Formats: sequence, structure tokens, C-alpha cells
Amino acid sequence: MESKLFTPVTFGPLTLRNRTIRSAAFESM
Repeated sequence: MESKLFTPVTFGPLTLRNRTIRSAAFESM
């Protein structure tokens, strides 16, 4: 159960960071 609770916590910042990098790369183009 701890592993399942940890998945969203790790995915949260990763997705947010990926979105920011993608937005910056798209704006750069």
C-alpha cells in the first residue's frame, strides 16, 4: 500500500517538471 501511495507522489513533480520543460521548449521554437 505504501508503494501505491508513493507512485503519485513521485509522478507529481516529474509530470510538472516535464510540462514546464515541454512548454519552454515549445516557446523556444
